[in-house]
Amino acid sequence: MGHETKWLRFVFLAVAIVLTVGAGSGRADSLTPSNAILPGFDLFSTQPGSQVGLSIPAGFFGPCSDPFNGTVLLTGQPIGPIGQPTTPFFSGAVTFQGNAMTQVLAPLGPSNANLADTIIQRQGATLPPVGGTTTIPIEIVGLSLVSINPITVTFGGGSPTPWNVYVSVNQTPPQTTGFMSITQTSANGGTFTARLPVVSVLTFSQLTSGNPAYPPTPTMQFSDLLFAQGSYAVTPEPGTLALFGLGLSGLAMKLRRRLLR
Repeated sequence: MGHETKWLRFVFLAVAIVLTVGAGSGRADSLTPSNAILPGFDLFSTQPGSQVGLSIPAGFFGPCSDPFNGTVLLTGQPIGPIGQPTTPFFSGAVTFQGNAMTQVLAPLGPSNANLADTIIQRQGATLPPVGGTTTIPIEIVGLSLVSINPITVTFGGGSPTPWNVYVSVNQTPPQTTGFMSITQTSANGGTFTARLPVVSVLTFSQLTSGNPAYPPTPTMQFSDLLFAQGSYAVTPEPGTLALFGLGLSGLAMKLRRRLLR
């Protein structure tokens, strides 16, 4: 039994070491995996307060159409499953403000990813030390918005006609990459600022047939540079404790096989 007793002592010692290391891993900056900001996609749902200012010249909606100038309130139209794993960075609502466009976004997790109307792709990085800053490239890859209420376009000063406005990402040419600067202010988190260029396509859909437009659904390209700022919180790497648990299970199984011999 001396050999088995030595094995048992070894396991108890291993357990003590693992539990000691695990107890110190509650802070996200205590282990290398927790310092990593994984590459992935941030999914958002557009919230009230989102809008875009439009200035549309005469003749855009068809012969004799008058200019349109006004603010259009926007809401989201879910894009649907994106077929990519989500690794959210944002944990709270964030407002992207541009020269003509404002978008208030609520982050979504894997359980409600199908509600996303805005998708931002994020490259990976390592969290800086406290007091340090790192920069992560970001790019908008999905956008699906619609006007809450139709706009009213007149023709020759009369014949008011309602039009819905749809906003989507322009795929050609590719979007310009923006960036997010992350400053670690404490072991528990920090602040960020984001700069996100957006080139979108505005599509207008006429709701009545009183004044048929040419073309039927005119489109225009719309560009803006959006800025955002906020704070973030560091959370421990969930896989760490799972790995510790797996290691203990393996040791226990090995000890049991030896004791049964």
